[in-house]
Amino acid sequence: MKKNLKIKSAVITAVTAIVVATASFGLYTAWYYHDDEAAAAYIAKPTEQSADDDDDDDGTIGRSPLIDTLNQNFKVQLPVYRDGSTTAVKEVGKGCSIAFDDYSDEYFYYAPADGAIVFYTPVFGAKTANTKYTRSELREISGSSTRDNWGWDGKHTLVTTESVTKIPANGKVMVCQVHAIQTDGGNGPVPVKVIYEGNAERIVVSFTISPAGKAADRYYFDNVKIGQKFTTAIDITDGRAMVTIESNGEKKSFEHDFKSQYENYAAWSEYLNYFKAGNYIQDDSDSSDGAASEVRMYDIAVSHR
Repeated sequence: MKKNLKIKSAVITAVTAIVVATASFGLYTAWYYHDDEAAAAYIAKPTEQSADDDDDDDGTIGRSPLIDTLNQNFKVQLPVYRDGSTTAVKEVGKGCSIAFDDYSDEYFYYAPADGAIVFYTPVFGAKTANTKYTRSELREISGSSTRDNWGWDGKHTLVTTESVTKIPANGKVMVCQVHAIQTDGGNGPVPVKVIYEGNAERIVVSFTISPAGKAADRYYFDNVKIGQKFTTAIDITDGRAMVTIESNGEKKSFEHDFKSQYENYAAWSEYLNYFKAGNYIQDDSDSSDGAASEVRMYDIAVSHR
C-alpha cells in the first residue's frame, strides 16, 4: 500500500510540473509574438494578485508621464491604414482627429509596469508615402501642422531614452532621426539617422553628406544589447550636428558640420527639418512568424531656441 501511495504522489507531482511548465511556455510565447489576447489568457487567472492589478491593465497613452510632451509636440504614424483608406496610414495626436489621451492599440500603448510607451511595428503593414518600411513612430509638429518646421539656424534639440526589445531578422531599427522637408511640404532626405543594429549589438549614427545622394559618415556606439536602455541626444546648432549616445555608464558624442561643407550646406539650406522618434523598422523581407520590432520609450524632450 505504501508503495502505491508513493507512486501516486510521484505521478501527481510530475503532472503538476508539466502544467506549470506549459503555462509558463504559453505566456512566454504569447509575449514573444506580441499576442496580447493570448498573454491576457495566461495572466488573467483568478488570483488575488491579478484582481488587485486590474487598474494597471489600462494602456491608454494618457496615463503616461510623457503625455504633455506628446500632446504639445508630436503625432504618431502607425502601421495600419486609417478608416476608409488604402493609402493613408492611421495617425494619432497633435493636429489629428484622434487624440493621444484615451488612445491605445497593439502598435502604440503605455506599459505601466516599466513606465514605457511601447512602439510595435510588424515587418509587413501599412506604410507612409515614399518608403518601403513600416513604422510606429512619432513625427514632430513644431507649430500647428506638418507645414510648420524648423530651419538650420538656431538650436534644435531632441533627447530620448529608449530600449529595443525585439528586432527583425536583419536586426535594424531606426529609433531617432532628423528628417528634411521641402518648404512647400514635399518630401526631403534624412540628414541624421540613429539606427539600432541588434545583431551587432550597436547603435549607428549616420550623417548624410549631401541631400542629392546616399553617401554618409557613420559612427558606432558598441555593446548595446537587446533590451538595454540608452539615451540619445540630437542637437542641431546653426548648421552643426552633434549626436550623443549614453548607455551603461558609457557616453560618446559624434559631430558633423553641415555648414562647413559650403556646397552641400547650400543645398541643405533649401530644406526645413523635423524630428522623429520611436520604431521605424528597417527590414521589409523578414517573412518569419511574428517578424516585427519593438521599441520602448521611457523619456522624450524637444526644444527650439
